[in-house]
Amino acid sequence: MKLKNWRYLDIFTVFNFQDSQARGRCAMLVSAVMSTLASQLCMSGTIYTAFLTANHFSIVDTGVLTFIAPITTCFSIFSPALLERFKKRRAILTVGRILYYSINIIGITLLTYFAKDQTAKLIGFAVIIFLSHSCNALTASGYTVWHLNFIPNDVRMRYFSYQQIISGIASGLLLMVSGAIADAIRGTAHELTILLVLRLIGYAFAIADIVALALPKEYPYPSDGKRIRIANTFLLPFRHKKFMFTMLLLALWGFGSALPSTWTYYLMNTVDIKITLINAIEFAYAIVLLLVAPFARRILSRFSWFNTFAAAAVCHGILTFSLAFIRSVPNPSVYFVVIRLLQHIEGVALNLSYANFPFINMPKENQTCFLSFYTFMVNLVNFSGQMTGTFLVKLLGSRLIPLFGTNLEAPALLVLIQALFQFAVAALIFSLQKQLKPDGDTA
Repeated sequence: MKLKNWRYLDIFTVFNFQDSQARGRCAMLVSAVMSTLASQLCMSGTIYTAFLTANHFSIVDTGVLTFIAPITTCFSIFSPALLERFKKRRAILTVGRILYYSINIIGITLLTYFAKDQTAKLIGFAVIIFLSHSCNALTASGYTVWHLNFIPNDVRMRYFSYQQIISGIASGLLLMVSGAIADAIRGTAHELTILLVLRLIGYAFAIADIVALALPKEYPYPSDGKRIRIANTFLLPFRHKKFMFTMLLLALWGFGSALPSTWTYYLMNTVDIKITLINAIEFAYAIVLLLVAPFARRILSRFSWFNTFAAAAVCHGILTFSLAFIRSVPNPSVYFVVIRLLQHIEGVALNLSYANFPFINMPKENQTCFLSFYTFMVNLVNFSGQMTGTFLVKLLGSRLIPLFGTNLEAPALLVLIQALFQFAVAALIFSLQKQLKPDGDTA
C-alpha cells in the first residue's frame, strides 16, 4: 500500500477527524491511554505496590487498602438519580473526575509528608481512597453512557482491539522505564522521593484524561420518561434476564479475579521477582496483542463473544492453576515469564470478548441504570473477593498448605482458587447458550 493511501488503513477508519463519531473515538482513545498511565503510576500495579512498600505497609495492609475502593460502589446506585436529571452532563462529570484524581493522587502524596505514625498513615490512605472513589462512583457510569454512542456494534470489536493495543504499548513503555527506576532505587534513601515524583507525573496524565473525556459531542440520553427512582438501578436490570445472566458471569469472574489481590506484593517480596521483569512481561502483552488481535477478531466474528470467551477462559484457567506453583520450580523467574506469555496469547481473545460483556444484552433505554447496576455489582464482588482474600492471607499467615505434593502459601492458594472460578465461568457459558444469546446480532 502506498504511503499516500495511509488513510485507508483499517485503524484510520476507526480513528480519524473526518466526522464526529470518529473524533469521539479519538478522544476516547486518548482518555484510555492517559487514564491507564495515571492508574499505573498512582493507583495500581507494581509502582503503586512499590510506593506502599516504601511507606512500610505490610501485605495485609496492602490488601486492606485494595478493597477500600470497591466499598464505594454503594454510591453508584445514586448515579442515575443524579445524572438523569441533566440533559447535558459534561460539566458535572468533569467535576467528578477532577475530584476523583485530585483527592486520590494529590491527597495521598501530601499525606506521606505529614503522617509519620504508621497507623495514622494507614487510616489516612483509607479515608482518601474512600473519598476519591466515592466521587468516581457517582459519575463514572455517565461517561460510559455518553461515549457508548461512538462505538456502535459494527465498529466496537475493532475499537476495543486498537484501544487495548495502543493503551498496552503506552503503559508498557512507561512501566518499563518506571520499573527500572523502582528497582534501581529500591531500599535507597531517595526511594520514596522518586516514587512521589512519579505520582506527580501520573497526575499530569490524569489531567490529560479529564480534558480528553470532555471533548466528544454530547448526544441526547434515551429515557422511558418515567419518574427517576433510585430503586430503578436494581428493579430495571432484574426485568431483563439475559442482562442478568451476563452479570452473573461477570460476578463470578470478578470475585475469582479479586481473591489474589496481594499477588503482586507476594511476587515482589516473597518470590523475589524483579519489578522490571514484571513490568516487561506486562509490556509484552501489547506486542502479543498487536500480533494476535487480527486472528482473535476473526475468531470472535465466527464463534461469538461468549463462546470465544469461554474457550479462552479454559486455557486461562489451566495457566492460572499452573502459576500457583511458582515457588516449587527451580527457576521462578523463567517459569513466571513462560506462563505469563502463554496467558497473553490466549488473553487477547479473552480480553477483547470480555470488554463487550456489559453491553451485549443491555437495553437501549435507561442505560445509566443498567451501567450503575453493573458498576455496583462488579465492585461489590471485587470487594467481597479482595476482603475474602486478605482475610485468608491474615488467617493463614506464613502457614503452608500441603497440596499436590507441594506446600502452598496463602497468596498461591488464592491463585489456585481463582483458576477454579475461571473454569466455572467457562462451564456456565457452555451450558447457558440459549439464555445468553443476544436478541440482535452484536458480534
